Amino acid sequence: MSKLEVKGEVCLYHTAFPYTSKRGVHNDQLYEAATAIQKLVRGSPDGRNWYIGGMYIEFDNSGSAVDPIPVFDLDEGLSYYNNLSSATDRDYLRVPLFATSEDTSSSIYYPNNNIAIFSAQTSGSVGVHGKSFSDTVNSNVYGGALVIFEDEDDPSQDVVFSRFYLSSSKQIPKIANSSITLIWKETFTVS
Repeated sequence: MSKLEVKGEVCLYHTAFPYTSKRGVHNDQLYEAATAIQKLVRGSPDGRNWYIGGMYIEFDNSGSAVDPIPVFDLDEGLSYYNNLSSATDRDYLRVPLFATSEDTSSSIYYPNNNIAIFSAQTSGSVGVHGKSFSDTVNSNVYGGALVIFEDEDDPSQDVVFSRFYLSSSKQIPKIANSSITLIWKETFTVS
């Protein structure tokens, strides 16, 4: 019996300094990812948007790297991000994608492409829960999520597809006059 596998990888860098890239950061798909894939394959019979529309970019303002990084269960989606409202130094940016593209991991097996590529970058100076995102408050990006925006104007309808966290040595501080870009690849293979 064959099995569909989904593997994700995230690359982050300062937009002004792309050579600062942090590559190969693995991510985990949440249970809600299976629901989203099923809805997409069926043509979204409920009439809702089930495509990836943006990302959450988690940050911390404590002035030091987040260590240990959060450990999460595969059912911790939107509720986790809502609960950041009570955190003193942590919040997240909800940002739209600025580009999508596709590629293949094997032109023999997947000539019509099997890799979805999503691109987003930090924007704004205030997180969803009102905490500042700035170099002046020592904001440090330590994680994020790939998110389905069912309604671009209503975050309560978001569905978290997958999440990742950066080890303390790979976390990226916000610097003046530069945003942080995330390139997220989801590879679909059959084994």
